[in-house]
Amino acid sequence: MKEIVTIQVGSYANFVGSHFWNFQDELLGLADSPISDQIFRSHGLNMDVLYRTGETQQGILTYTPRLVSVDFQGRMSKYLCLEDQKPYHSSAVYASAIHSISLPFRMQPLGPSAQLSYTCGAVDVNELVQMLAGQARQNMVMTLDIAMPAPALSDIQCRQSLLENLHPLTPEISENVEDMHALESMTIHGVFGSGCKRASLSEVKDAVQTAYSTAAERPRFSHLSVAQCPLPIPLPFPSIFGNLVGRHGELLDTPISESASRGSLEVHSIPMAARLRSSSCVLPFLENRLENLRKFGIARGALGSELLASWGFGKDDVEDMGETLSNMVRTLNPVSELSSDSD
Repeated sequence: MKEIVTIQVGSYANFVGSHFWNFQDELLGLADSPISDQIFRSHGLNMDVLYRTGETQQGILTYTPRLVSVDFQGRMSKYLCLEDQKPYHSSAVYASAIHSISLPFRMQPLGPSAQLSYTCGAVDVNELVQMLAGQARQNMVMTLDIAMPAPALSDIQCRQSLLENLHPLTPEISENVEDMHALESMTIHGVFGSGCKRASLSEVKDAVQTAYSTAAERPRFSHLSVAQCPLPIPLPFPSIFGNLVGRHGELLDTPISESASRGSLEVHSIPMAARLRSSSCVLPFLENRLENLRKFGIARGALGSELLASWGFGKDDVEDMGETLSNMVRTLNPVSELSSDSD
């Protein structure tokens, strides 16, 4: 087991962190509850990766997050009802995505004699970084996509829509970019198969393989992690689900109520799919930040130079940041004019 220390910096990060740790607390509670669904009591996840366990004088187990919190003052799924002016809404979506992409770090590796497993595709952080950033172009900036909730895998049409239902959380990226060097890592958990039953690991693998075999664009390499345990929705949680989302995150054909949004009292868990991509689609995101840094931080008389200095970034530091961004752009587009060192 490799422990993970979580760092949250800034008010919005702490909004996200609040939701993220609520998910983990809910998962721990359901695992110990004799009346919870079996899928939560046998989730096959090692929670010690994120928590330091202890014991009170009364012999009660305690779980303390390995967390450092520092406070400063895209498009989403059609099944969600988000209010952009409320950080508590959008941060819940980001926290859900982070929970999903971090599941492989907590999956129990299978032994040679294992007869039954609720997870597959375990990797640690270093393996994931090497997988996505240590090959070919060595692109260090990933995009994050989610399907929330993920569709069922009950028929071919739904299998194809699994990829189509992945929506980017990373802003300012290109759409429909054909990249022969794209690398991906996808996590799918708690999805339904036929008859409102949780899909088996093999069913999910087959569905993903089918989806990619018929997709117009395929990554050069794709890693898949699967868990049968869905995302538990804790109290409190904002009412961000639309009225086509059922109690267990199943997608409905007709609205379930007159209310446009539903919360944790109506939706108890949801299936999820999340994907990290190393792709040239992130190029506009990097180019915009490089251009802004040069314009407002590096150019002579730049308006932001004093602000950067007040944050402790000297001229050399800012130029180093510009060089790093320039190299990132050049990695994805060697002929980009922005990747030139000249201002």
